Amino acid sequence: MKPRMLILMFTAILMLSLTVVPSLSRGAEDPWQFLDGFTPVPRSLTQIGEHYVAMLFVKREQGLFAAVIFNASCGAGQCELHQRAGYAVANAEGSNTRLYVEPRENELLEMTGSIYVRAPRNIY
Repeated sequence: MKPRMLILMFTAILMLSLTVVPSLSRGAEDPWQFLDGFTPVPRSLTQIGEHYVAMLFVKREQGLFAAVIFNASCGAGQCELHQRAGYAVANAEGSNTRLYVEPRENELLEMTGSIYVRAPRNIY
């Protein structure tokens, strides 16, 4: 009876570790996968800060719009995109359905935080 109890405990711990703790070999869900199927809106690139630009994307079949924010270097009317920094997705009614900012993008995190603080409380 004792060996069977040990096997059951070991199995329970193994199953718990596989389902609760994300495995590095399996990898955590990539937040950028949410944008799969979105297409860029031509000529929508807009500078939104000293180090950031935003580009609009659309997923027409679901009625979703995304503003994808890139870290960039801008000068003389041109911008060089470096890497994706974050995104905000909303439906046609303007409801915010998803917001993501890369954890290393401290400046962008501060910008989005200050926008949230200044927003009227009836906007969700």
